[in-house]
Amino acid sequence: MVELTPGKMKKQLTRRWIRQRDGHSCVPVAILNILKWAGIRVTYRKDFAYWNDKARCTRDGAHVRDYSILLSQIPAVIATRKTRPTLGEIDDVLSEGNVVLLRSAWEAGGEIHRHLLLITNRTEKSFFMTNTFRGHAWFAKGLVKKWYLEEHHLRSGKYPTAWFVKRNPAARVANA
Repeated sequence: MVELTPGKMKKQLTRRWIRQRDGHSCVPVAILNILKWAGIRVTYRKDFAYWNDKARCTRDGAHVRDYSILLSQIPAVIATRKTRPTLGEIDDVLSEGNVVLLRSAWEAGGEIHRHLLLITNRTEKSFFMTNTFRGHAWFAKGLVKKWYLEEHHLRSGKYPTAWFVKRNPAARVANA
């Protein structure tokens, strides 16, 4: 995207987020988007299979025990887990220039569905969310609360769960 400013043109860098291409690989896609945010060059074509295997993702998705450990092993980021985050807590994390990985669940048709997405930006009224079922888009905070922050206690854990993710200043990003 090009932004016109008086007397000169300035190119704005825009990040191209990776989108999920099936109904069960939200975990590896979310990890790829965290890596992109952290400044590591990744692509779906070159890196998806690796992270899909590392997350032990199947047609039923991935288990939190597997991807929670993976998040702690990525040197470029520091992820802090928070059960049942509030809109205010998410907003505070985003205001500091960090991102939020959000695991949510909802009931539809008598079944519980789960999904993992990344919240990367904020305004006073909205959050920018990657890898939603509607793609990458701005969502009003009220809708985020209604659709993604509904509380459930399932066999697989308490929902929603968030990881507040920040860049690790001690890590050196080699391919950025």
